[in-house]
Amino acid sequence: MRLFLKFFFILPIFFIVGCIEKPLNINETNEFNDDLYMSILQDEVARDIEKTYKKDIQNYNTYFFEEIEVDSNSFEEILSSGAEGDIIPIVFIKEDDGFIVRKKSHGDNIIFTIRRNDEKWSIISEEKIESNKIINEKYLLDIYSSTTD
Repeated sequence: MRLFLKFFFILPIFFIVGCIEKPLNINETNEFNDDLYMSILQDEVARDIEKTYKKDIQNYNTYFFEEIEVDSNSFEEILSSGAEGDIIPIVFIKEDDGFIVRKKSHGDNIIFTIRRNDEKWSIISEEKIESNKIINEKYLLDIYSSTTD
């Protein structure tokens, strides 16, 4: 009787576990990882900038526009440069100098060179850099999906 009970419990477990095409991962969730998505965004913009702007950004720290404090004129200028389909501005800072990249929906980059003055950042110059690399939500989600499979 004992052998029958063991067999009765073990056999269904074997079929459940053995017949699953992909092994179950107990820690696996279907939650969207915002940090990973934003990291992909920063990396893709950085790659494009290194290629098109010909700037070595290895020693730069990367931020999102909302993470730095800019003076009111610079804030308005950066916001007004945006249009539907553009990605959020990405900031590259090295000590008291840096630049903000506004990636346009058609691929080009607007580069705002910035400098820190009294704890706020100000735009020093603006430059348009042509690029064929279009970074949009579909592109980023495709990369995201390939890293989470």
